[in-house]
Amino acid sequence: MLAYPQYDANSQSAVTAEVRLESLDLSANATGFENARDLNATIRAVPSRAAVAPTIGLAWGALRYSECMGLARRDFLLAAAVAPVALVRIRAAEIEFRDVEAQSRQFMRWYEDIRLTSAQEKVKRAALEGIPAPCCNDNSAYTCCCPCNISRTIWGLSQYMISKQNATATQVAAKVREWILFVGPNGFSGSACYSGGCARPFHSDGCGGMNPDRLVL
Repeated sequence: MLAYPQYDANSQSAVTAEVRLESLDLSANATGFENARDLNATIRAVPSRAAVAPTIGLAWGALRYSECMGLARRDFLLAAAVAPVALVRIRAAEIEFRDVEAQSRQFMRWYEDIRLTSAQEKVKRAALEGIPAPCCNDNSAYTCCCPCNISRTIWGLSQYMISKQNATATQVAAKVREWILFVGPNGFSGSACYSGGCARPFHSDGCGGMNPDRLVL
């Protein structure tokens, strides 16, 4: 395990997150660097309001990693170059699904509050167009047939990942599929909107209501 400093924008103080280094790949990989080690890292217990200080945090983390692995100076520089790629992977994995009600409300607020640029909207569309809307599978998750509560959660989650985590379409799609499975462990028929399911909770093949202020669970 390694620990590297982060910057907390609220308290303006350094906080620490633990990083587990996994899948050390000594062969050339997608970075294009010969002998570059793939810093496949996942964060454990990242404070939700902490923002990583890119220059100090990543450089320090790469230095500690090089010390632990006994890397030569050249390999340290390669590790430092790969670190920003690892950061994207880390941040995209920050959200863990634990509480349907609390997170549904949070995601719906993100849908209302976060505005995407045109370029970011293209990422959202690419991520969601290939996923059938759980309540009406003749529409994609990008549009649904209406702004029901389950769709609001999907859109809000997507917008947060794209805007705040710089997530790719592939990462967003994977997380959205995970969310759909989390809120509907028994699956969705894909026809709830056409069979009186708008007022049913997610876990009962429903939309969770149509008004974000009246979430049906």
